[in-house]
Amino acid sequence: MSFKNRDRLIYGNRKGWKCELCGRKRSDGYRLEFHHRLPRSAGGSDEIENAELLCIECHYLRHLELEEKGIGHNSANTVLARLISIGLRWDKSKK
Repeated sequence: MSFKNRDRLIYGNRKGWKCELCGRKRSDGYRLEFHHRLPRSAGGSDEIENAELLCIECHYLRHLELEEKGIGHNSANTVLARLISIGLRWDKSKK
């Protein structure tokens, strides 16, 4: 299970469909994803209050941060695989 579609739409509209970390916008062609602030594996819920709207690159970075804190289990690899599958190359110099 994940966030409800209706909640995603409301949340995305409220956030202007831009990454909450770097400000990249969906309207500029950036892929945005909903991230669980507290992962479900650590007791986080699928309520939209636990969401964060991130571009896929920032989503990857968030998962790396969580793994460094001992939260999550190879979830950064899952996001990285999506990055690669859509042909994006992560360039940390943009951060």
